[in-house]
Amino acid sequence: MQTIISGNSAGEELIKAKEAINQFLNSCSHSLRGPLKSISGLNLLLKGVVTNGTDDPLMYIDMIAKSVSQLEALLQQFEGFLETSRKQLTLEPVNIDRLVDEVLAEVKKETTFHDVQVKFALQQEGRLYSDASAIKLVLFHLLQNAIVFRDETKFDPRVDIQVRVTKSSCSINVCDNGIGIDHEIQPRVFELFYRGSERSKGTGVGLYIVGEVIKKLSGTISVHSKPGVGTNLFLWIPNTAL
Repeated sequence: MQTIISGNSAGEELIKAKEAINQFLNSCSHSLRGPLKSISGLNLLLKGVVTNGTDDPLMYIDMIAKSVSQLEALLQQFEGFLETSRKQLTLEPVNIDRLVDEVLAEVKKETTFHDVQVKFALQQEGRLYSDASAIKLVLFHLLQNAIVFRDETKFDPRVDIQVRVTKSSCSINVCDNGIGIDHEIQPRVFELFYRGSERSKGTGVGLYIVGEVIKKLSGTISVHSKPGVGTNLFLWIPNTAL
């Protein structure tokens, strides 16, 4: 399945942005209610524990901390969505090595905890000019998605990132050996708030942001996946140095 990303007119972009933001706002209360209810309920249980001394209060404090972390992750994705909807591209020299290092640093806690091995290879035949923050956002969400949908039955969860920069373009290949995506839902993975698996505990915003960013960069994105084998996402964007 290949999704071709092409530019729209200013009017079409404005209409689409308003529709997406309205859909986003309608979803906020539903997405945030879960962790907030958990925090509220755990707080009541903790008060009972402190009063009656029946259980270890640290257990409930740890559970509250996890709910707070989930809430923070939701808010971070929401902020990313809104920023993507408003942001104009800034074309500049892009240091791919540094971008990948920054993304790996941001997800290091998750990759270490789940023992996910990430390999990066760069083939650079020219200097890339594009929007560095946009490319970083794409890499972050793709890597985070690969971590979430790792195959826990495999002893070697891994993600391979391959980047090739030419004088005219930049291609990014993100390949994992995770649980894979069923063929029938592959066309929907870039839809806003779509969650096609029971493992989808997030907001369904990450891959939508990826698609929107690729569209702004006038690029293309394709997904090839097989359940039980893994997923391969191939991105192509023009090099604006020309």
